[in-house]
Parts: sequence; C-alpha cells; structure tokens
Amino acid sequence: MTTVALSALMAIPATQSQNLRDGLEVYWSFDEGSGNMANDTSGNDREAVPEENLFPGAMIDWSGGKFGGSVKFDSSYMLHSPFEYYGIGDANPRTISMWVKTDWQAANSSSVGAIMGWGVHAGRQRWHFKFNGGTDADGNVQQFLRTENQGGNNFGNTIPVNDGEWHHFISVFDPDVDANEDGILAAVGDVDHYVDGVLENKNGGVGNPVETLIDPEQGAVPVTIGGGYFPDINGARLMEGRVDEVRIYSRALSVEEIQALAAGRDVDGPPSVEITNNIEGAELVSEDTPIEFTITPQGDATVAKSDITLELNGRSIIGSTTIDGSVTGWTGSFTGLEKNKVYNGKIGATDSKGRSYSFEFSFDTISLDNYSIEAEDFNFDGGEFFANPVPCDTPGGSTANCYFDRVSEIGVDANDDFADDRPTDEDADFQAFLDNGFRFGPGSFKDELVDTWVSGDALRGKFTDAGDNVRDYDVERVNTDEWYNYTRNIPQGTYQVLLRARGRGDQTIGLGSVNNPTSANQTATAIGQFNVTGTGGAYKFFPLKDESGRDLIMEYGGEQTLRLTAINADGNVDLNYIMFVPATISEEPVEVELMIAADGTQVTLSWDGDGGVLQQSATVNGPWSNVDTTGSSHTVTADQSEAYFRVVAP
Repeated sequence: MTTVALSALMAIPATQSQNLRDGLEVYWSFDEGSGNMANDTSGNDREAVPEENLFPGAMIDWSGGKFGGSVKFDSSYMLHSPFEYYGIGDANPRTISMWVKTDWQAANSSSVGAIMGWGVHAGRQRWHFKFNGGTDADGNVQQFLRTENQGGNNFGNTIPVNDGEWHHFISVFDPDVDANEDGILAAVGDVDHYVDGVLENKNGGVGNPVETLIDPEQGAVPVTIGGGYFPDINGARLMEGRVDEVRIYSRALSVEEIQALAAGRDVDGPPSVEITNNIEGAELVSEDTPIEFTITPQGDATVAKSDITLELNGRSIIGSTTIDGSVTGWTGSFTGLEKNKVYNGKIGATDSKGRSYSFEFSFDTISLDNYSIEAEDFNFDGGEFFANPVPCDTPGGSTANCYFDRVSEIGVDANDDFADDRPTDEDADFQAFLDNGFRFGPGSFKDELVDTWVSGDALRGKFTDAGDNVRDYDVERVNTDEWYNYTRNIPQGTYQVLLRARGRGDQTIGLGSVNNPTSANQTATAIGQFNVTGTGGAYKFFPLKDESGRDLIMEYGGEQTLRLTAINADGNVDLNYIMFVPATISEEPVEVELMIAADGTQVTLSWDGDGGVLQQSATVNGPWSNVDTTGSSHTVTADQSEAYFRVVAP
C-alpha cells in the first residue's frame, strides 16, 4: 500500500506555482509578421532564422497565429538559432510548450514530421519532439505527439491533433519523477505529453536513459523548430503546419502551470489576424473561393472595424469585404477573385493599445487548362521537337510523341555547363539514374547532360491521368548562361507568360525568341525576364516582365522557338513549366497627375511616377504620337501651335 501510494504521488509533477517566465531558455512568440528573424523574448537573445546550410535562401513564411502571429511550415525549411543555442543537456529537466495547427495527412511519419530537435543522432543523446502518424480502423490518418531520444521513445495515441485546429502541446521531462511507473528514473519513458492541458495516456516509452548531448565539439546540433537535423545534417525531418508561442524551459512545469499555458495565460500581444480557409499559399484556387479571416484582440485590448486592413496586389479591398462582429472579435469574407491571376495579399489589424500585426500571403487562381510547355521537354537531335508532347511512362521507353530517350545536341538544342553529378562512365549504374532522372536512356549519358530530376511540385492531372509510372520533372541546378530551346505550335492568342519555378534566393531567367533553332550559329532575341525570388523550397508562378519590372502581354501563334536562359543563377533554381495565360485580366489603371506650369514664354509639363509616356496630338481624340522627353517633364514654348497632351501610365 505504501509503495503504490508513493508511486502515484511521484508521477504527479509538483504543484507549486512559479512565474511562467522562470526558467525560460527561449521564447519565440512569432509576432513579427515580416522580415527573416524571429525574436527571442526570454531575454536570452536566441533569435531564430531559417537554416541556411540545408535551405539556402529560405524565407520565413509568416501567418496568422493563435496569439498574434505564427510561422507556417510546409516541409521545405526549418528555423534554428544563429547564436547556436543547443538546448537542455544530460538528464536535466525540461519542458517544451507551443501551439500547433496542422491537418497533416502523412500516414507514415517515421522519417518526417519533426517539430523540434537538438542533440546528437546517437543512442540516448538526442531530443526529438515530433508527430507520430498512423491510420485508424476506418483508414483515417491521425497524428499524435512523440518524444524520442534515439533508441527509445514516448508517445500517446489517445488525442489526435491533425484536425486543422489550434492545439496546445506540452512535452515535460522530470528526471526525479517516475512518470512511467516502471521503477526507472531519468528515462525517456518519464516524458509526459499534454494536449490542451490534458495528460495523454502513454503508448510506448522504455527505460532508455536520457543522456542528451549538447556539446557541438562532439557533433551536437543546435535547437531547431519546424524540423530536425536527424538522422544527420543532410537528412532533415520536416513538418507541415503552423507553430506559435514556442517556449523551452529548463525545468519541469507543474500541472497548474501547464493548464495556465493551455488556457492562454501569460500571453498578451498584438491582435491575432488569421485567414481561416487555407487559401494562403494555395495553388490553382477557384475564382469563386472567398478569403475568410478572423481578427481577435488580446488581453483587454479591442480592435475597431476601421483598423482592419486587407490588400490584394497592392490595392485595398477592405471596402468590398464583408465584416461582422464587434471590437472584441471580427470575422470577414471577401469574394470577387478573378480567374488566371497570381495574387499577393496583405492582411492586418491594429488594436486599441496601438499594437499591430500584419503579414503577407500569396495564392493563385491559375487554370491548368492553359497551354503550357514543360521545362524538361526541350528540343532534341538538332532542332527536332514534338508539337504536342505527351507525358512518358517509364525511363527507357520509346513512346511516340514523348521526350524519353530524346537526346539534345549541346549548343543547338540546349547549353549546359556539365557541372552536374551525372555519370559519363560506361560502367556507371545507369538504371539508378534512370529511376530518378529523365531523358537518359541507354547510351545517351555521354550526350545528354542537362540536369533533370523528379519535380517536388504538386503533381498535375495530366501526369496522374497518364498512368502510375508517369512522373513530372524539373530542369534543375540551373547556372548562369545555361539555356534550353522549345519549338512549339503555340495556339493563336494574347497571353501573360508565367514561369513555374522555385528558388533558393533571387534568380533571373530570361525568355527569348530564336530564329534558326537547327543551326549551331543561332540568334536569340530577348523578350523579357522572370524574376524568381527565394521561395523557401515551394513552387510559385513568376510573370514575364520587361526591364522596368512591368508585366508583359505577348501575342503568340503558330510555330516559333522560345528559349529559357539563365541570366543570373547560381544552381539554386528549378524550372518546372512555362504557362501561357489568356490576357483577360483587368488591371486597375495607375493614376498619374499631369501638371502644367507657365514661366514667361515657356510652358512645362510634368508628371509623377516612373515609366509614364508623354503623348501629343493636334486634336483631342488623336491620333497620338510619343514625345521624346528627359525624365518626367517636357518644356514647350507658349507661342507654338495649339496641341493636346496626355500621359500614358504603365
């Protein structure tokens, strides 16, 4: 009786209340909303930034949070401390606290799904906080919480957390409490998981000792959030979902403190601004989809309706948005999206205490019915091409009208610097590369060295409809001066041209026209360029622009050869496809004020803004002709013949 009572008592963390800022090692509230650094408000200056070694050029994807803002992860990057915070070591007590929102549907999360990690990938020496996925009897994917120390784990399977709602997560380890009631102290089984303040039933957990190693000279890696380095620095495990209010304590929190955090106490910041219908970062959205959002002030603050902002592509649409509620909380909805458009939005609010939170988001309403050219389907055999190529089945196949085993002639069909990792040795394991590469059939390795790999982009219907073995590919690791020719019979029309790509940092890809694609002495005329920005590993559409940064609208029709050229690229850009979108998108006109000032015998016309063109006509209805000007002004004499002037804005 005495032994049982003592065991039950030891399994309950201490109930004495401490200040919730005591023992804080790091506290990332994620309330910045912009920039590429998350501040540490614990006072220890352990800011978090995107990990650069594995994810060069990655940018933080800010989003709406449970309290203020959050960071959105999409399995393409993770954060760590540039000041090399290595976490809690040995068998010292620790608590991880955070809010997470995910609807992640990965059934097998044994190699992915890390939320946070640190230490060394060796038995007992790492600390890994992650999802544990599986399917229930009805085939539904469920995610639970799991803590690992490599060689042992502790997780619960009673409270699934992947329902798309905010949940409070706690992982607490107290080496002085036998939380597993197995008679073994300071073991991974002594971890407790709380979800929304409720202690999970244990499933798993062994007596494997906790010996977390945090010495970088012995291979320890810093604390990460949104993923973990394990099993090694080149094999990061990543998560999908939003994370808010991340705290690491160097002590085991009491039940009372855990429930206080789960209730949202000790949090008071800017208003929470959240888009609730998953349109952020979405692709191929229907134009009928609304933008739905909530505004929730924190603490005793309020938010006036007039202090809510919503912009799309630089234009305020708040006046066309339906907003309901009161100063203690609002819901809003905007409808009126246009088809075949890339949207960049910004939403925010300011509360009665002057605290603001806003973040930028993007999505598109591009239709896959538009004509497109796959980046990997460049010309072959010295200018040969397929007018209407079909997706291929398996590498090494000879499907008619398909680009497998079609070898390009370097300098005529494409130009590559050969700085890739393809084998040129006849004894190389060709099949290993065929399984993952493209257009590398037997005998073609020595001739075709353009770097192509299976795409990480969302798989489109044209590939899924073509069969189980059909995959999409990118032209990858593109470097400056590499280029690829595409001869096609483009349907007659007026188009906005978009490049589907991803980049680790800023890259510039040019589009040109080639007049003699079968010759080694080709002439390429520049048309415009795609300014690919750092996408954090995600794919986005980038519009064709002129040298002044204005979107180009092009007339196409009939057979012609286009060329993609890397104007400025460092091997960190992947090209998926070029899309031709019918130019039916209405744009708001740019307002330019034309000013007229007289000074003696001269009259000066001037206007604001860059890129405006002054035109002149003898009649009010034209015809109009451009006037040569210097900058944004033009001077005429007061006694010249009567004339009419106008400024045409971009």
